Amino acid sequence: MSAYLALLRGRPHYRTIWAAELVSITGDWFSLVAVSILAASASPDKGGLALATVLAAHLLPQALLAPVAGWLADRFDRRALLVGGNFVEGLLTLGMVAAAAGGSVGLVQLLLFLRSGVSALREPTTGAALPNVVDKSELATANALGASTWSVTFIVGMTLGGVATEIGPVLALAIDAGTFFLASAMLLRLPRLAPASTGSQSNDRGLAGVLATVLADLVVALRAAKKPALRAAVFGKVPMAITAGVAWVALNESSRTVPFAGGAAATLGALQAVRGIGTGVGPLLARDLLARGLRGGLVGHAAIVTAFAGTLGMSTFGGPIMSLACSFAWGLGGGALWVITQTEIQERSDDDMRGRVLALDALSFTVAMSFGAFAAGLCLDVGLGIAPAAAGLLAGAAMLWMWIRAEPTSAPAGHLA
Repeated sequence: MSAYLALLRGRPHYRTIWAAELVSITGDWFSLVAVSILAASASPDKGGLALATVLAAHLLPQALLAPVAGWLADRFDRRALLVGGNFVEGLLTLGMVAAAAGGSVGLVQLLLFLRSGVSALREPTTGAALPNVVDKSELATANALGASTWSVTFIVGMTLGGVATEIGPVLALAIDAGTFFLASAMLLRLPRLAPASTGSQSNDRGLAGVLATVLADLVVALRAAKKPALRAAVFGKVPMAITAGVAWVALNESSRTVPFAGGAAATLGALQAVRGIGTGVGPLLARDLLARGLRGGLVGHAAIVTAFAGTLGMSTFGGPIMSLACSFAWGLGGGALWVITQTEIQERSDDDMRGRVLALDALSFTVAMSFGAFAAGLCLDVGLGIAPAAAGLLAGAAMLWMWIRAEPTSAPAGHLA
């Protein structure tokens, strides 16, 4: 704990980024609960696909625009991108408030889709800026603190978001809009965070030039990520993402069918909050095990097996206790694997292309998670059931994990290898 407090005290610019994320991400979960409940209520006969559509609207724009976000993060002031991005997200969320108040669920989904496109800036820009505000030796601590903070915001946001949505989805969305504006104001205190200059910047001309550069940069990032030192880190999240998509549908379905907390929204918030506790414990546990000399490969295997077990249990067994326990296991495994792979990427990629590699990481994760959710949702709606769907999809994810890990990397002990 002392290392985290020392980091916050000694790195004021990191502290500003951390605090702004604390505010804006807490609000994000208010929206996610509200839109999930709105969509499921509007399409009761197609609940699985409706839930998958919410997740897709939340994730796919980030996947599609992740390469552009990486290009921006490597060429423009990262402070300006973070400030402007949060402000625009606040404006779009105000539009969601108006649409929800008018009963237009479709417009809410469209605005969520657009907002998610803007939020694609956040992860690669923040990740690329992190090595500019902390020492390299502090990256693992900063990432562990960030992941655990995400978990705290997830717990608080999902719990309060569930309560607010029970009162009314419009209230939950309005609170979310306010958090974006507050975060934007907080980030104004940062200095300019310009990336190291690259020779390719002067060659960008107009939209066509930007798109051509983005595609070329994505190819460069893909080639870099295929190298042994980065492959396991960048693509190791894909099996976890498929698992997360299945778990998302299973958790929402459990909230709808067994609303043990009083209502579907409050139950969803409670289950997601327990998952958040797991994602908070996971990074801290992983960091502690690595610090004790345990190989990162072993920790990574344990993390994904834990997430698999939680997802399968959530899909198979009913009841509040089992649902809560499995939600925790899902979060525990996912949080542990995230901090291992994220630190690997930041340590092993050059500053002038770190944003692009992180964008590729986000692209692969979001596409895989959306695929898992749509596959599970379709199985649910055609009557196959969530348990058989989960078993089949997790078997595929396990084989993919072993394939990604087939070739040993040159990572040193203590890292994912």
